[in-house]
Amino acid sequence: MDKLRLLFIAGPATWFGLKYFALGTWTWENSTKFGILLNLGFITLIAALAAHQAHGEKTGDFIERWKHASRKTLSYALVLPFLLGAWYYGLASDALDNRVALKKEQATEQIMNDDSFAQLVASSPQLLDADRSEIVERQHANIEVFFSPVFYIGMATLAWSFIGLIVSAIFAFIWPKIWSA
Repeated sequence: MDKLRLLFIAGPATWFGLKYFALGTWTWENSTKFGILLNLGFITLIAALAAHQAHGEKTGDFIERWKHASRKTLSYALVLPFLLGAWYYGLASDALDNRVALKKEQATEQIMNDDSFAQLVASSPQLLDADRSEIVERQHANIEVFFSPVFYIGMATLAWSFIGLIVSAIFAFIWPKIWSA
């Protein structure tokens, strides 16, 4: 089996394993951080192998090598949103709902607590004249948007696509310099 195809299987399997293990043992932040690092590692490996293949095929200039490497890298980067969708809509939809509830509770506590609200007003004086219940409603609406699976998956798609393009460009540029030296 081709090394790239193996990575297309190993990456998602490893990510699902990590997320499943982290579901009850790690914090949301740690789980997300290690998931991002894992996906970045696989994107980097795929970009490096694709650039190596392009160099081995004696693909001409930088643009041709980049096109070859970025096709493979972007293909993997577009697999990641499907993984996130399967995870956040299917397997761990409870975890996302729990996270939203926790963030809403924290926002309510911060705004309704006089000491916390005084600190918040010190950094944002325009809140002084606003009604606290309106601020809580706006914060809850923002949390609903930010932690919605569609927003989360869309931002991940955008980020992984750009990262894939950048990493594949770097490897397409430096790979011939490494092997010709």
